[in-house]
Amino acid sequence: VQQNHDGLPQKAGFPQEKINEIHGAWYDPSNPVVQFDGSLRTDLFQWMLDIEQRADLCLCLGTSLSGMNADRIANTPSDKMLRGERGVFGTVVINLQQTPLDDSCAIRVWARLDDAFEILARILALDTSLHAPPKMPASVCVPYDENGLLDLRCRMQLDLSTGAKIKVVNKHAMNKNWPGVIRGQDEEVGHFRPTAALACFERLYWSSVLVFTCS
Repeated sequence: VQQNHDGLPQKAGFPQEKINEIHGAWYDPSNPVVQFDGSLRTDLFQWMLDIEQRADLCLCLGTSLSGMNADRIANTPSDKMLRGERGVFGTVVINLQQTPLDDSCAIRVWARLDDAFEILARILALDTSLHAPPKMPASVCVPYDENGLLDLRCRMQLDLSTGAKIKVVNKHAMNKNWPGVIRGQDEEVGHFRPTAALACFERLYWSSVLVFTCS
C-alpha cells in the first residue's frame, strides 16, 4: 500500500499490478490524486481492507501515521500482535519522525530509509548497483479514453514529443483543463517535462490533441 503519489516504487522495479496507490497516483490517469476532502476509490479501498486483514507483518516506511485511513495497515497487525494472535509479527516502523505506534510496534528503527535499507541489502547480499532506466519513446500507445480514464477497449496514441500540446482532461483531477506543452525529456531519469504549473502532478492526463481510437 503506497500513500504517496510519486511512483518511486515502480521506478525501483516494483510491479504496478501489486501496488495499491490508495491516495491516487501522478502516473496513472485512471487514479487521480485524492484531495483531503475527497473519497478513496472503492476498489482500492476494498483491496486495502483485504490487505489489512491478511497481513501478519507490516513494514511502515517513512510515514508518520498522522491519521490517514491507510494507517489501518500498520495499526491492525500491531494490535493483533499485542493481543497475542498466533503467527502475527506486528509492525516495524522505520523513519525519523515520531508515530503513534512508537511504543507498541514490534521493532522501531530511527533512521533514514536509504541508510536502513543499505544495511539490510548488505546483510542479504543484494545487488544494489544503479542501472540506467530505459528511455521512453516520445510516442506510445496506452489504453485510455479521451476522458483520461482507463479503458482496455481503447487505444490512445500519447504524443510526448518536444512541443506537443497537452491538457489535463480527467474530471476528477485537481488541475482539470490545465493546458501545457512538452518541453523535452529529462536525460537523467527520463521524465517528460510539461510547462503547465500543475500538470507535472498529473503527467499522463492528456487530451484530444492526441489521436484516440476505441474499438
